Amino acid sequence: MDKIQELLKPRILCIKPDTSGKFKEGDIFYKRDLNVGYVYVTSDFEGFNGKVLKAEHGENFPHLFRKLEWWEMRKVEEMPEYLKFHDGEVIKVNNWNIETLCCEREDGGGCNLDLWAKGYGYFPSTEQEYLTYINNQLNK
Repeated sequence: MDKIQELLKPRILCIKPDTSGKFKEGDIFYKRDLNVGYVYVTSDFEGFNGKVLKAEHGENFPHLFRKLEWWEMRKVEEMPEYLKFHDGEVIKVNNWNIETLCCEREDGGGCNLDLWAKGYGYFPSTEQEYLTYINNQLNK
């Protein structure tokens, strides 16, 4: 799976422990298709050591679980080198500040992922999309 697909894989965060005590506040679950259908699993699921949660439980109990945006609760090394804005603009990122969710753009500007409304902001992009965008801008 490439980095962009990995970043866009649906994730949920446990915001309140359930009554069984099986899930802890702060647990992050990744959506995964198993032979039994879609489930959410923790990152240590490989080898069946992690926790498993039916997809409908994770999605239908907002008092226990919250959908994470692709950029939430990430490490700097997980963040993309390129971002695409909803209008098609593609930028190259020089530096990330995970604490503030801001990035320094190659052109000297900046962007803050947390300021944009859900579904109306930046998304991970590729070097090829960036080069195509730059080429198109030069040929206008």
